Amino acid sequence: MKLNDSVIAHIAQLVQLAMLTGTDIVDNMRMIVLTESDGNLELDDSYLERSNTNIQRMLDRAATTTAPLLPSIEDNDDTVSPTAQNENSEQ
Repeated sequence: MKLNDSVIAHIAQLVQLAMLTGTDIVDNMRMIVLTESDGNLELDDSYLERSNTNIQRMLDRAATTTAPLLPSIEDNDDTVSPTAQNENSEQ
């Protein structure tokens, strides 16, 4: 039996998901449900629907998160760089 291209793409997506979330890829791989069709292994329809729903839920949650991942430039408007402080103190 061979893996269908959609299964391979899904495994790649699970690897990306594990890297982004810091979760163990093994846990995600154990949940995969495959069906056999004409000598090929394909993703089970109900598994694929659940997986897509869970991924969309994570994306929705990430989109509504208000805390910035990195400080923005606007947050640093009133600070002076150490180089500029040194130049000003020499005058």
